[in-house]
Amino acid sequence: MADINRIIYLIDEYLESNRLNHVGPSEVAAYLAKNGALPSDGGKTLRKHLRDGKIPNAEQPGGKKQSWYIRHSNCKKTSLSTPAHTSETEVIMTKVPTSSVVTEGLAPIADSESEFLILGTLPGKVSLETQCYYANQGNQFWKIMSSLFDESMPLAYEDRLRFLEKHHIALWDVLKSAERISSLDSDIKNLTINDILGFISKHPNIR
Repeated sequence: MADINRIIYLIDEYLESNRLNHVGPSEVAAYLAKNGALPSDGGKTLRKHLRDGKIPNAEQPGGKKQSWYIRHSNCKKTSLSTPAHTSETEVIMTKVPTSSVVTEGLAPIADSESEFLILGTLPGKVSLETQCYYANQGNQFWKIMSSLFDESMPLAYEDRLRFLEKHHIALWDVLKSAERISSLDSDIKNLTINDILGFISKHPNIR
């Protein structure tokens, strides 16, 4: 029988160590198999647990038969040694309340030649700490931009902004601020909206 607490613990560990907001079952299943929590079956067993609702903070944004997004459980993890006759460790996970904090978004990236406006929801923790859009290594934004224009993406953030400028792309977010416990959109509450229409009126080339 699968140890669900251990599976959740390892998924959280994988997300934290790779600084990801979410992960798919196929990707994390290999990590779970490597640590002996699940059989090596390409995520088949993990998907069954997902369908049975045993993994917290997991969803299928596109509906049934679509890709799963597994997010951090936001559970407190405590390791307790089992009796002396066994070397195994039991992982006890309990939900703990956390206080939300007001998150302020970043200033828009744009100039008078901007033609396209790409809007996010609200920057995640890594982006806010670095004051850089899409700074989380698990975010695919910069890879997508590179693929769209068939150009290599510079590593330096300032060079990436020049890349956007060259292609007349502006960046901003729908939300100016909100209360949020984590980087998850599902945790957002008490939000304030950015003046998108006012922004567009000041950048008439945006179409």
